Amino acid sequence: VDTIDPRVHFIVHLYEPSIRDCVKLNSMLERCASLKKYAKFVKLRALDAKPNMDCIVLPTVMIYRGGNLEQNLVRFTQKELV
Repeated sequence: VDTIDPRVHFIVHLYEPSIRDCVKLNSMLERCASLKKYAKFVKLRALDAKPNMDCIVLPTVMIYRGGNLEQNLVRFTQKELV
């Protein structure tokens, strides 16, 4: 995150494949990734990153720019996108 061009947004999606909203959001982010030139997208299984994470906070999207966390969207679902 720290070494990416500061003009680029770095979007991290913490997910678990057993959570339906996570699967839906993964699909949407994959489509966005193909359209957005100045954004990098990565998905990370939450329990791989933090084995004791409470999955109630998923899906979580973190948006970085210039190495700084700009947004932390917890329990981000399709309802927020409409």
